[in-house]
Amino acid sequence: MTRLYPALPFLLALLVLTTASQAGRPTKRLSDEARGELLYDRHCIQCHGEFGAGDGPLVPTLVKPVPDLRTQLVEANRDRHVVVVLDGKRSMPSFRNAFDRYDAERVMRHMERIAVPGYTRPEPVVAPKPIPGMPGARKAEDDTDEAEGQEAGDEPEGNEPEGNEEGAP
Repeated sequence: MTRLYPALPFLLALLVLTTASQAGRPTKRLSDEARGELLYDRHCIQCHGEFGAGDGPLVPTLVKPVPDLRTQLVEANRDRHVVVVLDGKRSMPSFRNAFDRYDAERVMRHMERIAVPGYTRPEPVVAPKPIPGMPGARKAEDDTDEAEGQEAGDEPEGNEPEGNEEGAP
């Protein structure tokens, strides 16, 4: 125990300096709102359009029309829509490989916001990436999420949306 006392001031100083150096660094994690917008712009806007009306730029190339979701986008339907986003439905592809349940919920919350009549949408967080396999899509050299420096859908521990209890979607 007595050997620890001479090292204690050094260890405390090291702890303080390390903590102080990290305090000024910006966080790499986007807010839930920004992450939902980013994912929507990257994966959904091509078909669903800016406001969820089903009028995206790829719609003329699709065999089946994309439904107008603006009247269906309410919190009461969110869980049902999250399942559709993850598993796909009819002609809509699954996005389970692109992001997890928490990201799907973030996307649905973003869609609920943009579907409100009179909503003015700001510029996209990043330019949308084309969906692989969709008409007009190019093979991307790097499919990493540049905003977070990691694969899309790979979230650090604590991926739950802000403000939710543990275990609640």
